[in-house]
This record gives sequence, structure tokens and C-alpha cells, in this order.
Amino acid sequence: MRLYTPAPIAPLVYFSARLVSDVGWVPAVRRSRHSPFNTVKVVIVGQDPYHNHNQAHGLAFSVRPPTPAPPSLKNMYTCLKNDYPSFVPPPNKGGLLTPWADRGVLMLNACLTVRAHDAGSHANRGWERFTQKVIDLVAAKRTRGVVFMAWGTPAGKRVAKVDAKRHLVLKSVHPSPLSASRGFFTCRHFRLANEWLVGRYGPDGEIDWALTEGNTTKAVAKEAVKEEADEKKGAAAQDAGDEDFDDVDEDVLEELVMETKKAEVVATAQKVEVKATTEQKTVKSVEDDENVDPEETKA
Repeated sequence: MRLYTPAPIAPLVYFSARLVSDVGWVPAVRRSRHSPFNTVKVVIVGQDPYHNHNQAHGLAFSVRPPTPAPPSLKNMYTCLKNDYPSFVPPPNKGGLLTPWADRGVLMLNACLTVRAHDAGSHANRGWERFTQKVIDLVAAKRTRGVVFMAWGTPAGKRVAKVDAKRHLVLKSVHPSPLSASRGFFTCRHFRLANEWLVGRYGPDGEIDWALTEGNTTKAVAKEAVKEEADEKKGAAAQDAGDEDFDDVDEDVLEELVMETKKAEVVATAQKVEVKATTEQKTVKSVEDDENVDPEETKA
């Protein structure tokens, strides 16, 4: 029998000594290399690790290159695209989700091991007790509030007792092709999570779900990117204008200057002529008024 387990088994969150002693068989107390306990803002709870070769590596739903994104992860991309049309899936069919972990997203399965090619084969073997402790610890200690996304029935059971007044609990069917069409694509979990986090933490609480360099789903970041792009565009246009001016032949430039001066002289002469004509008309009008017979005006 071949067994798949993320390596290391529990690298995702810091566990207290009491938690370790309660569970008994946890190999060591570890701190996440990507999601330190005090940075966790979102917990995504799945079912069990991917059960095919070279897939599971310690983060639920994530795979390392060159392993292509499995169907469940592809469906997550589709859901993300529905929430954020600007989202771009990673190149080369990639599926590494460590950027999410670095931004405060804890990705945890209800079971942490599985028999090869046999999904759910290690359910109800004890892992649920362990992951329940992890979720309870996050819910109890992250008092400012955390978003729990529970996908699938096993995950839903793990968040059943989370305080919904303190935290946001979002439940949906699993993104597996077997169930995703029953509501996962339109669950809006990624957007709902950010709306709640911004309300709780302010703009800095928003999670950037982007996984491609140069792409972002953050509203504030999008504005900054747009402003930067506009500035670069303006600078490029200015440079292009300067280059065009520099390329003008000196003789042509001198001719343009002379033509401009001539135009100014002509315009000045026309102004003088108009002024003289106006003055002449004014003088003639005065003379005509003086020659009018007062008696004639009485008729």
C-alpha cells in the first residue's frame, strides 16, 4: 500500500504545547514557513490531500511545478475568474498557491494523509481530531476575526462550531468536478471574504488572490497599477514628442521661426490698420453730428 502525505505533515500553523500533548502523535511543534499564526486572515478547509503522484506538498489544493493544476484547482480558478474578471491563472498550467499562504491564507485539509488513488481513504482515522484542534485554536486566538471557507461535507463539519459573530463562515460544495457544478462556481467566496476583511481590517485586510506576476485582484493595488501605467504612458508620449522635436532639421527650424515672426508682423500691421480705420470713422461721425441743423431735429 502506498501512502501520500504532505511533507512535512504539519508545516502550516504554530501549535501550542498543549495542543501537541492533547493529540499525542504530532511529530513536532512547527511554525509555518508561509503563514505564521498571527498573520492568518483566511482558512480554506478541504477534504484530504491530492492522491496522485507528485501532487500533495503540505498546502491544501496546491501543487508544485511542474505538476499541472488538478481539476479541483482549475475549478477554483474558474470561481476566482467569476469573482474577479481580472484574475489570470498561472502560466504553464501552474498550481502553486504559496503566494496565498504568504498573504495570510491557511490552506488545511480535514485529513492530512490519503491512500494512493483512493480519495477519502483515511477519513475517520484520527486526523479530524487534529485539524479540529487547529481550527479551534485559530478561531479562539485570532479574535479580530478570520474568514473560514469550508468546501465539502468533511470541511463543513470542522467549522460547525466556529463563532459566526466573530468570524465569517462560508460553506460550499467541494471544487471537485464531481460536485463543483452544484454551486461552487458561483459561491463568490473569494470576493465575499475580501468584502468582509476590508470591513473588519480596513483596506490592508484585503487578500490579493492573484498568482501571476503583474496581476492583482486588490482594488487599491489596481488603482496604483493604473496610475503607474498612465504615468509611464504620459512619460513615453513626452519622450516621443521631444524626440520628434529634436529630429527637426536646423534649417527647417529657422525657417519656421522666420515664418512665425513674419506672421506676428503681419498681425501687428493689421491691428494698426484696424485701429486707424476705427479712429477715422469716429472723427467723421463727430463731424457729421456737428453739421446737423438743430431745427431739423425738431421735425
